[in-house]
Amino acid sequence: MADSRAPSDGTRTRDLPFLGGNAWYRSRVYKRQDKAWGSWTTSSGIWKPKNLQGKQVTVSESHPGWRRLNASGPDIGGDFFTQRVYTYADFLPEQYMSGIRNVNTLDTQWEYKGPVVPWSFSGITFPSTINSSQSELDKAGATAIALTKPTNSLADLASGLLELVHEGIPKVLGARTWEQRTIRANYAAEDYLNLEFGYKPLVGEILSVVSVISQADALIHQYLRDAGKVVRRRMELQPFKETQHSVFKTTDGPYTPVSSSLMYLSDTFPPAEVHRYREIFKRRWFSGAYTYHIPDSNSLFANMMAWNLEAKKLLGLSLTPKVLWDFMPWSWAVDWFTNAGDVISNLTDMATDGLVLKYGYLMEHSYVKDYYTWSGPTNLVNPWIKPSPITMVAETKVRRKANPFGFGLTWEGLADRQKAILVALGLSRSSV
Repeated sequence: MADSRAPSDGTRTRDLPFLGGNAWYRSRVYKRQDKAWGSWTTSSGIWKPKNLQGKQVTVSESHPGWRRLNASGPDIGGDFFTQRVYTYADFLPEQYMSGIRNVNTLDTQWEYKGPVVPWSFSGITFPSTINSSQSELDKAGATAIALTKPTNSLADLASGLLELVHEGIPKVLGARTWEQRTIRANYAAEDYLNLEFGYKPLVGEILSVVSVISQADALIHQYLRDAGKVVRRRMELQPFKETQHSVFKTTDGPYTPVSSSLMYLSDTFPPAEVHRYREIFKRRWFSGAYTYHIPDSNSLFANMMAWNLEAKKLLGLSLTPKVLWDFMPWSWAVDWFTNAGDVISNLTDMATDGLVLKYGYLMEHSYVKDYYTWSGPTNLVNPWIKPSPITMVAETKVRRKANPFGFGLTWEGLADRQKAILVALGLSRSSV
């Protein structure tokens, strides 16, 4: 019953006994000549069929120190697999029947105490398990990640910078003329026409570019502040549940481990049926914690950060011709936009690898339950006695661990850039 898809470390098997039930039957005859009852004759039996005895196989890694870890500690979980088949009765009481019958002019008193079930359950087998294959679990895990991952900050940053660059390019195109226009504004500061038609438009263009660079700087700093933070997500995938019904067999009468014809109303049994209600259930859910990182982010943003400082110096200042003169040349503004294109290209390339899982697990619980119940007359002398229903179950629980970049991946399959990201985040091979 063990599944080859399960991890190979630590396999444990145990029996799941079905207790069944003990029964006894006794009878005695009334002796007319003595006008007294004779002695009791007793027989006994036990209903405990081997094919209803269950078994469980569990395959799991050993983590002896997990109880000492706090919530912020490393992830030491792993794959887990347990599968069991077992029988239980919703209601399997020790039922009692009794009566007095006249047979061949003899009065016979009888009593029965023990289980009453639909039939002997000989030849019956447990239902088949329905747990998903490894590829099916990996596919479900990929769906869960797609639905739960926080917006990739790298992609957001690249998109935001690109939008700002497009906004600022029309303004910065004239930057190569700013130096000459600044010189003219500085030497003709008192000239009204130059002030209105030369200096003010120049200041407007510069402030527009500075505003773009300032907004980009805010985006970069927001990313750097949030890098390495953990975002936890949990979700339930769409469960599957189905119920089936069938007449499993027709039968002459309920089963008891020991019996006598005295227990029945007649030797002719009215038709009765054993019905099977099958419940099929599968539930999957995901739990994970996301974080993101760019290897060597200081180097990536170094030039932009330096030019951002130049732009910040202009914020809050009164941009007089003298101030503009002091900030010449304006090549850094053009260089910022040129460098921004390279940064955006690198961010776009890294976006698929920048968001990783500190931990990620897909869990699945599946089972098939066959519920057997009686329908029809029992032909028992005591009509209130009803056969007890019996349920046979095949159940599986699986936990599948994700690689930091998704399900179904291995450390050996990671690119060097991905490995560098994991090292920077402190996610060593032993922790993933």
